[in-house]
Amino acid sequence: PPFRGKGIARSLVESLEEAVKKWGYNDLVLLVEASNTNAIGVYDRLGYKLVEERPNEQTAYLDGGSDTGKARSVEKRGTLAYLYRKCFDGEPGVLFFRDEKDEEAKKSEVDVASSPKEKVDFALQEDHGDMWPEVKQILVKRKAATSAEAMARARYSAVKFKDCSFLAATERNEGKGIAERVDIWRISLEGRTDYVDDSIAWFEDILDGLSSAFGQADDMKNLQSVEKFEMLGATEDIVHFKIFCKSGKVLEEKDKYLPDNQYGFIYSGDSEMYDW
Repeated sequence: PPFRGKGIARSLVESLEEAVKKWGYNDLVLLVEASNTNAIGVYDRLGYKLVEERPNEQTAYLDGGSDTGKARSVEKRGTLAYLYRKCFDGEPGVLFFRDEKDEEAKKSEVDVASSPKEKVDFALQEDHGDMWPEVKQILVKRKAATSAEAMARARYSAVKFKDCSFLAATERNEGKGIAERVDIWRISLEGRTDYVDDSIAWFEDILDGLSSAFGQADDMKNLQSVEKFEMLGATEDIVHFKIFCKSGKVLEEKDKYLPDNQYGFIYSGDSEMYDW
């Protein structure tokens, strides 16, 4: 954080551009997670154009650290990501992509004139209305929530963007440490089991934790692709809402939240209602 806002990221990208030009290339393509609005802002200012949206791109990220109880490691996850491109000569070009249906390389003309947008901001505005700026501060900047409702909204957006670390950090689950809660959310939102210990007993324990804390594991798979959030009511510590999934399933929850020194409010792990 102390080094943010000093133009370091911009300088790094500009240095990369100069290196690419020396290598004889006229184009530079960058992949960025949708929730990384700071990086997207840098790319926009440097003239990069949004050319493709990838709903479930496998991206790498640095996981662990003192706040998670796990050692630092490079992990992968499936998340919404954007492909940004800059043509140094200003001419439209062609990108190659792999068609998932026939797995044959094909060419696709890129609409370089498309205007890049803050897609995350748009999604937050659509889901949260006037509260979207606070939700962004909580989810992206990790600022403390001023209300239980704001935290519940941020947690919904974390589900949408598959931010498992945020979800694990802003909830209580008796008997489960934060590292284990991260694993539970990864299984639920990403369908990943490749990182889980080979021990069947350990894996079953993870699934038990998923079912006991958040409902049936099979139902939780619906949260891998959510569509709409509806707030039904909120008090100082109780939040009542619905989550509409693209599968057609609807989750209705009435959750209790607790004050927290770091995050403002966190989900207590207790729900007055949890119905699919």
